[in-house]
Order: sequence, then C-alpha cells, then structure tokens
Amino acid sequence: MDGEYEEENSGIAKYLIINSRGYLSAVWGGIDLICCLTSSYFYAWIGCFGNKEDSWFRLVDIIFETIFTISILVRFTTDFIPEGNTTPVKDHFKIAKRYWAKGFLYDFIPWIPIT
Repeated sequence: MDGEYEEENSGIAKYLIINSRGYLSAVWGGIDLICCLTSSYFYAWIGCFGNKEDSWFRLVDIIFETIFTISILVRFTTDFIPEGNTTPVKDHFKIAKRYWAKGFLYDFIPWIPIT
C-alpha cells in the first residue's frame, strides 16, 4: 500500500511538498503566528463589544478565516522529519496522516466561524 502512494508522489505531486526547513515555511509560520495572536484579540473585542455587523469587522473576519484555511492546506503539504531520522518524509499520505492525528484539531478550532 505504501508503494502505491510513493508512486503518486513521483509525478507533479512531489513538487507540491513544502520543505519544513525552507524559506516559505518560515515566512508562512510567522504570518500564521501573527494572525493567530491578532485574531485572538479581535474575536475578544467582538465578544465584548459586539460590533460584528460593521463591514470593517466582517472584512477582517474573512481575512482571518482565509489565512486559517491557507494554513491548514500548507500544513497538509509540508514535509516533516520523524524523530531519530535525518531525511524528511515527503509522502502525501504520511504527511496528512500525521497532521490529522497530531495538529489538525488545533488548527480547526480557530477556523470555526463565530457568526
């Protein structure tokens, strides 16, 4: 069964894997961290003062939800290095299985809309 997935990654799919030690991963990690911190204060503001109907607040909410969606997609395609190994795993199935088991729930919770 593993050979079946490795075969799929031999074409264009192998270029869709993001290097976890690369520039793109580092930049997106920073953007994601800033957005997570900012959105916490933003949603706390909405919870306290309730200005959700204003178009500016709705636009910011859509921007945060878009960034969280992109973060989920990026994490489903970013390679990882298993503990004790030096080579990254670049198999889509293994990456998705690991992310689903270890980190998806933490990214899904802020993705749930408040509306």
